[in-house]
Amino acid sequence: MCLKEIAKQFNHTIDSFAKAIGYSRQGLYQMLDGENKICTPRYYAAMKLLKHESDKMYEEDLKAAEQRKFDREDSIAEMCKSVGAINVV
Repeated sequence: MCLKEIAKQFNHTIDSFAKAIGYSRQGLYQMLDGENKICTPRYYAAMKLLKHESDKMYEEDLKAAEQRKFDREDSIAEMCKSVGAINVV
């Protein structure tokens, strides 16, 4: 796993990502490199936090996509209206 890519998926740098889930940069690398193969309650809590954050980001993405769809369809309706065509939306 590439920590930089994972952090980027959550809109973080590696440092801010580690801090957000309560780890040092080095500690997070050690966990991902498999040096510590024990899932501690702390690590499990960090993963639950990431899942919650992912769900929240998904909801925001979905709302933004719905707004863009609404804006596109509003433009289509305006174009139809401007020439007296039946609204296809």
